[in-house]
Amino acid sequence: MTQADCVESIMAHVRGVVEGLFAASADWCDGHWLYEAEYATREAVLAAGRRLLQALVDRRGPGHVGHWHTDASGEVRSFKEYKTRAVETLVGRVSVRRASYHSPSATPGTVQPLDAVLGLRHRYSEGVEEVIAFNASQLTYEETAAVLEKALGLRLSQTAVQSIAAGWGEEAMAARADRTPEERGSSRMAIAVDAGKVRTAERRRKRRGSRKQHFTEHWTDAKLGVVYRFDRRGKSQSDQRYVASVQGKEPFGQALWTQIAASGADRAKHVVWLGDGAEWVWSLKREHLPHAVEVLDFYHARDHLHTVARALWPRRTSRRRRWVKTQEQRLFTGRVARVLRELRGHARSLGPPPDDVAGDDPRKALADNVRYFKNNAPRMRYDLYRRQGYPIGSGVVESGCKHVIAQRMKITASMSWSRSRAEAVLQLRSLVRM
Repeated sequence: MTQADCVESIMAHVRGVVEGLFAASADWCDGHWLYEAEYATREAVLAAGRRLLQALVDRRGPGHVGHWHTDASGEVRSFKEYKTRAVETLVGRVSVRRASYHSPSATPGTVQPLDAVLGLRHRYSEGVEEVIAFNASQLTYEETAAVLEKALGLRLSQTAVQSIAAGWGEEAMAARADRTPEERGSSRMAIAVDAGKVRTAERRRKRRGSRKQHFTEHWTDAKLGVVYRFDRRGKSQSDQRYVASVQGKEPFGQALWTQIAASGADRAKHVVWLGDGAEWVWSLKREHLPHAVEVLDFYHARDHLHTVARALWPRRTSRRRRWVKTQEQRLFTGRVARVLRELRGHARSLGPPPDDVAGDDPRKALADNVRYFKNNAPRMRYDLYRRQGYPIGSGVVESGCKHVIAQRMKITASMSWSRSRAEAVLQLRSLVRM
């Protein structure tokens, strides 16, 4: 069929569908008339879309390249037959006829070159898989299946949704550098790093005679990084690049560096690295961006002051409030040395904590926080940071921990993940939020 014949056939079909809709509209019931009209119209548009897509696929041809086919690795296969595959697309099911080539010594033995051209891997098109992966990054697998059935008329099992989402997540990690365009960058860039908790489950060996699978659950750190621009008041701009992983510090650091380099943060005139007091945060900074200005999150430091106040005056709320306010003002104006002297004075009056002291003992709270403020004092020059227009709070990354990690990974309190599935979903969440 020529292109002109295809166009004429599709136009004739559309004309018939439109005439049929006008005729059927007389029978649509009052009170729900628009509801029936929009669903009927959608079905008509999808039907026309299927015919058009089928015609386009047919005209693309079956991918026959002659009697022999040589793949990218140099493997040679001979033509064997034509195979037809039904493919679910965004406009419905289409049939794809593909030339098949085979060699008993090659791996894999049989290939259809057209699959690579069309981006076909399974029974679902790339567009459908993208919609599945996007929804699975936001909703549970059960909810994703329900949404797809309602919106696209696709019936998928939860297992299929999970498998497709995991595949896209794994590919996202491998291809992230290629999918991340480099930007000119801003002269004022920030990198904020934090971690959230994800419940992971590891399969245990089954007991003899038992059919039930047993798992060991524990909480795992999901590290999160955000790269973003900030203005001269230290306020974040709208564009933010997220990186998340449960794989550990090294893989996370490599993925974070990809975003740093792509955003131009490594070349920015003013670059700030924000974090809490965790040592891994600062060792990561020293490894990847040693020249960045280190800033300890001001609000995290303030939380430590509240911990000290509760240890010193557990029943005197007003006393705690006054003391914290005074120390907070000292921190804010760059007098961290004065705060440290205050803490050391209280620590001396209480005495050193014994080796076997309980975690809530005031002596331990003072000793831990003297060490915390001493180690982080160089990162608490908040008066200087404010004059420079640097951010002093890591609210951007803390918000990311909620929206990128917790919102999907903790939909229910009992939700747990295998590490590989958790990693895949985190990669999808990071890409979606970019």
